[in-house]
Amino acid sequence: MSLKNIFQRAAKEKTENIDLGEKKFPFEILKMDTPITQNSLFAIISLSCTHCIDLLSEFEQINDKDNFILITDGTEEDNLEIKEHFGYTFPIISYRGPLSKLEVETTPYLVLVSPNGQILNHSQATDISSVLSML
Repeated sequence: MSLKNIFQRAAKEKTENIDLGEKKFPFEILKMDTPITQNSLFAIISLSCTHCIDLLSEFEQINDKDNFILITDGTEEDNLEIKEHFGYTFPIISYRGPLSKLEVETTPYLVLVSPNGQILNHSQATDISSVLSML
């Protein structure tokens, strides 16, 4: 078994035990300029996570999606540089608080959310195919 498989299995086991119950996605702490109007996928990454950095370049495959939002722990300046470097058109939000406030324990992480904040699905992002399968 490869190290990547061990990481993916451990991450999956960790996230399967998260019970979101009736919890709503915390739009208010993200200070979003405009509310979402359709089910949207939030990808949460850390700029200090090597798996996240690897995944970051693969988001070019979904640059045309209007229901994808990236959340990073970078500054607004970091996010602007990412957007310009990759030519991304999807929103990139800076969130520098604790991941637990987003009901997330690890990165990269995906949360599919309805416009009223209901969490429809969530999972560890292992590669771009896991992102595409949730869109």
